[in-house]
Amino acid sequence: MTTSNTWLRPINVVLTGGVLLFGTGCVFFADSWLLYPWFAAGLLACLLFTRFSSRCHTHILDVSFQGRVRDAQRGSRESERLSAKFLANVSHECRTPLSTVIGYAECMLRGYDGATTEEQQKDLKAIIQNANELLQLLEDVLQLAKVESGHIDLELQPFSLDTCIRSVIQSLQTEADKRQLKLQVELEEGLPPLLGDPVKVRRILLNLVENAIKYTPQGKILIHGSSHPPYAQICVEDTGLGISPSELKHIFDPFYQSGGGRSGAGLGLSIVKNLVEAHAGRIEVQSKLGQGSAFIISLPLAIPELKAQIRTMLEQQLEPPRREIAYRLYQWLNSPEEDKPWQEAGAPS
Repeated sequence: MTTSNTWLRPINVVLTGGVLLFGTGCVFFADSWLLYPWFAAGLLACLLFTRFSSRCHTHILDVSFQGRVRDAQRGSRESERLSAKFLANVSHECRTPLSTVIGYAECMLRGYDGATTEEQQKDLKAIIQNANELLQLLEDVLQLAKVESGHIDLELQPFSLDTCIRSVIQSLQTEADKRQLKLQVELEEGLPPLLGDPVKVRRILLNLVENAIKYTPQGKILIHGSSHPPYAQICVEDTGLGISPSELKHIFDPFYQSGGGRSGAGLGLSIVKNLVEAHAGRIEVQSKLGQGSAFIISLPLAIPELKAQIRTMLEQQLEPPRREIAYRLYQWLNSPEEDKPWQEAGAPS
């Protein structure tokens, strides 16, 4: 705004004054009517320049405002990055002593330091259980800090979705049996392998299925996958409590805890969303209160058709983390053909 005042307004004043002086001279000191058209032309030029300078002034204000918005966004991203780094450091420093506490408690429980009474064993089990929950919370905070700061490391490779889901079911089957819940898997026959980090995708599915078990008093949990090239669509559906419309828009917020006495730190779904987006994927949720929920995620398939989709993404204005993963996917898709699993679609890795 200051710049526009510096050069537009003085020019406007000089031109306006010059035209008015010229016109005054024409009226009082000139007898020839031929000068009057020149005066009218000068006045018109002055009016046009006034309009032009006003538009320039408005444009400069817009540019200045946009610059301030960009500066504010950069400052916000830097603040988020520093916050994530702080959380990561704190979580990392707390994990080591907590793991030591768990180790010593397990040694005492196994009698390595002498016999323990039944009451002492009960206390030691409580210590181990709560310490493990705290350790999991620290892992979640560390994971969230990594993904939100854009420093998540993905080991891209083609892998079998069936193998990944079976591993998740094996880990959570005992917990489902305790609640008398049935875990079902339905996969499209001949589903091509996914392209991503199998450890991170397992974490996505583990969080979703664990969440479904926690909030499903009775019934079943269905995991089904189908091919929608160039993506695979994976749905984790339950017959649980459901989510109210007012809560749906907040469930992916970090540390958000919904009502109804639900427990947890509120990090699981936020981590899921960030990991899905780190794979250039999408996530959505459909839910009816009292009838259950369905979390639907889309992840890239290791197929040739993915290349056009990733190329389109790279042509858009993406945030740095999403642009980086899109570029890495594009690099993998352009690697030598002998490294591709095109002929091994659906084969377990």
